[in-house]
Amino acid sequence: GVAAGILIALGPRARWPVAIGVVVATIVANLLGDRNLGASIFSGLCNAGETILTAWLVVRWFGPSFKLDNLDRVLGFLLAATIGAAFAAIGGAITMQLFHTTAPAFSIWQVWFASDGLGIVTIAPVLIGLAQIWREVRPRRELIEGGASLAILAGVSALILALPPGPWATALPAAMLFPQLLWLAARCPPVYAAAAAFIVAFVIVWATSFGIGYFGDSRLPFEDRILSAQISMLIATLCSLVLAALFAQMRRHEVALQES
Repeated sequence: GVAAGILIALGPRARWPVAIGVVVATIVANLLGDRNLGASIFSGLCNAGETILTAWLVVRWFGPSFKLDNLDRVLGFLLAATIGAAFAAIGGAITMQLFHTTAPAFSIWQVWFASDGLGIVTIAPVLIGLAQIWREVRPRRELIEGGASLAILAGVSALILALPPGPWATALPAAMLFPQLLWLAARCPPVYAAAAAFIVAFVIVWATSFGIGYFGDSRLPFEDRILSAQISMLIATLCSLVLAALFAQMRRHEVALQES
């Protein structure tokens, strides 16, 4: 997600530095874990290929100055992330079977595809939006309002997801978090909605990893908790990006109408 966001934001000129960084980082991370050198190298190549393919598709379809400010671009970005993660997962499954494990290839593909796809859709939009803000001068009011809303969202997310398991575990998060996501989408550029989705995803990962609240309920099978966390992250991200794109389109149409 980080690599894809940087490459989409900076354009083709950053292709080789980003690809080399991905390969080196993957090799180091794998060797510090339980992988051998062969698995580490080929995993790095799969990750680099995924990043380049995803960014290439986005630039090919929408041009170099990519923004998540309309629904077509959001859907195109999601499709590019899906294609990139799917192809990389094929190479990853073959690599793991050849060098590391005898687990079923389809199971490896599912794990790789889900993790990489979620990584791209939850992290890359934030970096793409930050690059846009860096190139443009934004009003101070917007920065203050957006920053304060994100801080409140982070606190509320941590509080809600840390609640002990109970009947409120499924309804309360959506009831409390959706109005804040809607506010950010309606009042601020898409980067703030993307940052909000990233914050929610980060809190979910934290709760799942450290056994906190509903996503850390040890009474549930670990696979079920992982799947629930992934679905929740995906829904929050999709809602945020789609709402932000629709409101951005509406604001542009309003400006065009006023000018006419």
